[in-house]
Amino acid sequence: MRTPTALIGYGLTLLMLGSSSPPPAPPPGEPVELFLHKVAQTIAPAVTHAQAGGFLDPAPPEPPPPPTPQEALERGVLMVVSIPAQRIFVFRRGELWDDSPVSTGRRGHETPLGTFPILQKKLLHHSNIYDGAPMPFMQRLTWTGVALHAGHVPGVPASHGCIRLPREFAQRLYRITNYSSTAVVVTDERVESAREARAQALTSRPVSI
Repeated sequence: MRTPTALIGYGLTLLMLGSSSPPPAPPPGEPVELFLHKVAQTIAPAVTHAQAGGFLDPAPPEPPPPPTPQEALERGVLMVVSIPAQRIFVFRRGELWDDSPVSTGRRGHETPLGTFPILQKKLLHHSNIYDGAPMPFMQRLTWTGVALHAGHVPGVPASHGCIRLPREFAQRLYRITNYSSTAVVVTDERVESAREARAQALTSRPVSI
C-alpha cells in the first residue's frame, strides 16, 4: 500500500501523463504541505481506482421496475397461483393461455404470498439449499430460494417453498416469460376459474424481494 507521500507523487505523475501542461505549483505564499494536501484530496479517488487497473466509469443504470399485474396482463404474461386450489392460471396479452395443477410449499416451508417478478431463468438449475436438487426450467421469484420449476405434483403442497409444475407445462411456460413483462401473483384465496384469477391478480400488491 502506498504512503500518503507516495500517493501524492503518483497522482502528480498521472496529472502529468494526462496533460501537456507542466505539473501544478503552489500559489505564491502557500506552504507546500498545504498545497500537496489539497492536491491529494482532489486526486485520491482517481488514483485509488487507477491503482486497481480501472477507470472512473459512470454507475450502471438502475434496472426498470418489474411490471404490475395490470401491466403484465395487458402486454405480457401474468400468472396467478392459488395455494388453496393448488392451481396456476396463466394469461398472455390479456387472454387465458393455460392453467395447470401445481404443488406449493408444505407446512413449515410455505410459499410466500404477493406479487413477484421473474428474477432469473435457467434451463436446469440445482438447488443451493437442498442438496443440489434438480430444478428444470427454473424461473426464480425470490433471492431466498423460491422459484417456479418442473417437479413432482402430487395434488397437495409438498415442496420446500417453490411452485412445482408438471414438466411439459413448465417447459412451455419457460418459453413465453421474460424479466420485463412477467408478473406472478401468489394468493391464499381459492381461485377456481380464469375470471376469479384475473380479479384476484388486480388486487395483489408487490413484495420486497
